[in-house]
Amino acid sequence: MTAIQAMTIQAMTIQAMSFSECLRALGSKSVGRIALTHRALPVVFPVNYLLDGHCVLLRTAPGTALAAAREEVVVAFEVDEIDEATRSGWSVLLTGFMRELRGVDELARAEQLNLVSWTGDERSHFVRITPAQITGRLVPPAPVVPAAAAPVPDAATGAA
Repeated sequence: MTAIQAMTIQAMTIQAMSFSECLRALGSKSVGRIALTHRALPVVFPVNYLLDGHCVLLRTAPGTALAAAREEVVVAFEVDEIDEATRSGWSVLLTGFMRELRGVDELARAEQLNLVSWTGDERSHFVRITPAQITGRLVPPAPVVPAAAAPVPDAATGAA
């Protein structure tokens, strides 16, 4: 029996994250997932992003996300960090309105933030998600405790 097999993990408690913890978590990552509706069906896209104050900024090309931004639709944006070894992590969900940046001043400011698309293609449109709600959940690492020892059989009788 390995050391891992000889240990058990106690039940974990999910904790709500504060607003400031959610913002710190969002700011610590650069890739998240945006969820929106396309042709009456939910779609989720991985995107790289920057946190700009309380808002999420991303670059996009013409297509589903840009079309949604032009209609200023409600979207969800999720970022997480998971440690499978300790069965711990966090998840932040931002729900808000997505819109394309079009004004000269806001486009100039967005360019200064140096958000570069990871896809390598030309993503010339900036999109901002302004939050209506930001929530987060934290699953801390559970304490690891030794598993109960298996009974040792009696050599004479074979009974445990």
